[in-house]
Amino acid sequence: MVHKDVISWSAMIGGFARNNDGVEDLNQFKGMKRAGFTASQATIASVLRACSGLARIEVGRQIHVHVLKFDVDLILNNALLDMYCKSGSLEDAKLVFERLVYKNVISWSTMIGGFARNNDGHEALSQFKSMKRLGFTADQATLASVLRACTGLALLEVGKQVHVHVLKFDVDLILNSALLDMYCKSGSLEDAKLVFERIVYKNVISWNTMIRGFALNSEGLEALNQFKSMKRAGFTADQATLTNVLRACTGLAVLEVGRQVHVHVLKFDVDLVLNNALLDMYCKSNSLKDAKLVFERMVHKNVVSWNTMIGGFALNSDGIEALKLFKIMKRAGFTADQATLASVLRF
Repeated sequence: MVHKDVISWSAMIGGFARNNDGVEDLNQFKGMKRAGFTASQATIASVLRACSGLARIEVGRQIHVHVLKFDVDLILNNALLDMYCKSGSLEDAKLVFERLVYKNVISWSTMIGGFARNNDGHEALSQFKSMKRLGFTADQATLASVLRACTGLALLEVGKQVHVHVLKFDVDLILNSALLDMYCKSGSLEDAKLVFERIVYKNVISWNTMIRGFALNSEGLEALNQFKSMKRAGFTADQATLTNVLRACTGLAVLEVGRQVHVHVLKFDVDLVLNNALLDMYCKSNSLKDAKLVFERMVHKNVVSWNTMIGGFALNSDGIEALKLFKIMKRAGFTADQATLASVLRF
């Protein structure tokens, strides 16, 4: 393009932002500035979106300077707020939020979501109360964030109060999945089952949340039953599903079921979390031969992998193999942690 103007630059920058190409988006913005053009609100909002996706807080702070000339622009300030929240800079986010003359539901939801994502559940709930006091009505995004805060704090009673607000968005899958997760992680499986059964449209995330809930709460048989129901309903298990099912097998010491799940694991061959779960299942089912085969086949190992295998030998009173593997672990450049040492010090 021979002649570019602000509109063409803005369109190009917006296009890269919409397609999640943050790096190119920032490059185009630098090119626009070098060419002597002044960015509009829309351009700056697109660039802030790119900074959020890339977690480039320093670039975002430089963009903040441009925002000041459009001080009361709500869309732009919300984009700035979102960038700081997603970059984990809550102090900067709070300063922007408190300075906002006009706030809308998006402003409140962004701030509440920022606290919830950064594990500050108490502040998220405090902001939610302030939002309600000022007469704002929570939307799906707000409620999903509040439920995440309740989950992190294990505040079941507050979560149940939020459940009342969720009912008006009855078929919202993201919101129902967040509600399901909150009940499962709070150990309230009966409430979780009621929510799950009421979900009209389920997806893999819904099934995974329910299966994980049963597995985490030592309801291995129910977790396996849900896995069977999931397959019957035509859903394909992903890594998260299989990890949770293996956790259930580990708790029940049902080796044969674990071996059946192993077949599904093969399609996700290099998934470290999944291979570690498989390794743990074999070790705790006393099938060290299978565990060794999985361990030796693993392309990528981490401290958890080594600990699981060493712990497997320790659990099965094979001190010689445990100490031998500990020496190999150190030679491979891994640093022992408390779990490693706890297993080794048994002998």
